[in-house]
Amino acid sequence: MNHQTATLLSATPEPQDAAVLAMWAPVVTHTHLLRTGRLPAVQVPDLLQSWTHNHRVRAIGVGSPWESASSAAYARGEAIDRDRYYAGLIPPAEVMCADAVHGLVAGLNKHSSGCCYYLDNETPKCRYGHIWYFGWKYLWPAWHDYDQGREVWFNESDTAAEINPLTGAPHRRRAYLEVVHEQRRHGALAIWAHPTSWWKDHGHFVTNIAAELPLQLHADGMVDGMAVMGYDACHRSYQELWFHLLDSGAVIPGFAETDACFDNGERKADELLLATRLPLGNDASLERIIATARRGLAFATSGPHLTITIDGTPMGSSLPTASGRRHRVRITAWPAPGEACLSRIELIGRGGRVLAQAQQFPGGTMEFGLTGQDQANWVLARAWGEHEDPDQSKQQKIRQ
Repeated sequence: MNHQTATLLSATPEPQDAAVLAMWAPVVTHTHLLRTGRLPAVQVPDLLQSWTHNHRVRAIGVGSPWESASSAAYARGEAIDRDRYYAGLIPPAEVMCADAVHGLVAGLNKHSSGCCYYLDNETPKCRYGHIWYFGWKYLWPAWHDYDQGREVWFNESDTAAEINPLTGAPHRRRAYLEVVHEQRRHGALAIWAHPTSWWKDHGHFVTNIAAELPLQLHADGMVDGMAVMGYDACHRSYQELWFHLLDSGAVIPGFAETDACFDNGERKADELLLATRLPLGNDASLERIIATARRGLAFATSGPHLTITIDGTPMGSSLPTASGRRHRVRITAWPAPGEACLSRIELIGRGGRVLAQAQQFPGGTMEFGLTGQDQANWVLARAWGEHEDPDQSKQQKIRQ
């Protein structure tokens, strides 16, 4: 197998283009409004409005629990009413608090200063991973497809599950694909959250790992996307999983997520923003967000601007190639506000291999010559902030 090669042809410093920067709007995804109870629920909408304004966020997915009524139903449904609900004794519509939930989002948009607020939820939320959405449709209570951290059945091959004493049968939840396909029928995109996330809780292994992502990729031949940035600006294992899946020939758009909680009292104006930038221009509607995200026309960032084209073909696209065919890669990059340069810009290819790089670039445009291959391939760009050392910095220390 021949190795793909790339050569830096030119690096042209250019001042930031305000029109280009304005075109690529920051969209914040995977959030939770009420989770800790540290702040009164009534204060959270104003706090959220202030936070999006300070960070110049153009759109944000508003995640559950949402407001007081639905949050209270959420707490009951996952605890004292769990057996009754899943035994079919509580109609879902009675615990959705739909008017209050939709009213919250409508109120946020009514008082918004340029940010689009749209409904989101993290579901399913079970042992095979978590999923959030662009364009989630509120069809069931937020927790309908949660296992509440306990053993449930997904199909007849499951061998252990908690028994519901009201039915005498195992607690059962819908298969992930059923949930995803239902949402897709309503136009949503299902994005795999924190795909390699795990931790220890009192010595016990706890996981959010996206275990079913490869199964869905096999079953459907595609997935709508996955988080490649989250918790940390440079989450290496997210990237490595993404590269591995891209190596298989899969086309998987990568997005940033926050998993932010807005009632914990810790939102700060200078907090690092992990956002997906989409070319929304003056149209930050949910319809426009879905359309661009579906194409993979996006980049994940904590601050720097970074876009890439190959032979004029935009991100998220495919184009024909062959062994020895030459392509021209064009990167437009600027450092995060307040920084003087990007310490490194890398062109990445199959296997996560660095094909070419440039150091200490103040911002502007770069062009690379890229040699094609006979096999399917992929190329992406990655940039590091002025004060980052990609070879030495620990993941948690990298800001830009």
